[in-house]
Amino acid sequence: KEKNHITMTSVGKFLLPYNCNQCVKTFTINCDQCGKTFTTMSVLKEHLPNMDGKPACDHCGKSFSRMSGLKRHQHSHTGERPYECDQCGKAFTTAYDLKVHQRIHFGERPYDCDQCGKTFTQMVGLKGHQQLHTGERPYGCDQCGKTFTQMAGLKRHQRIHTGERPYGSLLKLLNQTQHKQKKNKNTGPGNKVTEK
Repeated sequence: KEKNHITMTSVGKFLLPYNCNQCVKTFTINCDQCGKTFTTMSVLKEHLPNMDGKPACDHCGKSFSRMSGLKRHQHSHTGERPYECDQCGKAFTTAYDLKVHQRIHFGERPYDCDQCGKTFTQMVGLKGHQQLHTGERPYGCDQCGKTFTQMAGLKRHQRIHTGERPYGSLLKLLNQTQHKQKKNKNTGPGNKVTEK
């Protein structure tokens, strides 16, 4: 009955929870099988296949809570990057990734820190930055207990314990190049060269 009432009194394909003008009832969109509430009918429709089993990738078997996640993931197998930046030609697997990338070209930094005013192109960047202010260091090394604000810092640190040096030869080459440039810069007319 509630579903019929929503259908009869709503307009458009995206049905939002609302207060009905005719009977003053408030309606939400709920899953009949699990009771979860959704903001739109389209999100409910995406959720429904999960009640029979999560959608899974045919190539690798990885399962997803939503069909949109599966579709995004499938691009990793096909190599398809259908969203191309009209400024630089770089291509992305999702429209969202393209949108975030384009902020670089347009100088958009919509997320700002309320403590210091530093701005970021993504919310994840802001959240990581805010940990500097709070002192939160949620990522801990299980070998020595050292903690980090970001997972990337922990992963870099863990290479000390494993001995892994993925950029070893590249860093060595870079350091040699920088050393030569610095040495050449200091050997011009009137500069003394001091070796240590």
